Amino acid sequence: MEDAQRPDDPSLDYGILHDLIGHLLRLAYNRATLSFAQEVGRDLTPLQFMILELLSRNPGIRHSRLAEGLDCSASVLTTALKGLIASGRVEAMPGTDQRHRTYRITGAGAADFDTLRHRIDASEARLTNGLSEADRARLRAILRAIAKPAGSAENSRTGD
Repeated sequence: MEDAQRPDDPSLDYGILHDLIGHLLRLAYNRATLSFAQEVGRDLTPLQFMILELLSRNPGIRHSRLAEGLDCSASVLTTALKGLIASGRVEAMPGTDQRHRTYRITGAGAADFDTLRHRIDASEARLTNGLSEADRARLRAILRAIAKPAGSAENSRTGD
């Protein structure tokens, strides 16, 4: 592996960590989460934002389909939804039978989300500060390729 640039702390030997794509993605995710919190606020997680985005576009979506769309487990989704329901942003409704719930964003949730959604651009700008628009486009393309469903159990519905 190519020797990656190390942080300025010479007292810590990072070994191959900064050469590993998975490690770099984790660091980038941590930075994305911080950027999100700084711009959008801490009362909503990135996963909850994604849930609201999907619900705003797909009212009445079933729990299983929402989990599939977010590539997370049903239990992770349930945990994230609890806060959204308690805050009045999301409403759970019975589905076609008692085993299947559906969800929709409430009127108050939609108004709140509209305000929050406008802040996401600032979060993305903060996260990619220093990258050209061409670099941003390349990065999106690479991440989409990495995130593309592989159809294997290891790559789907993991916890967040």
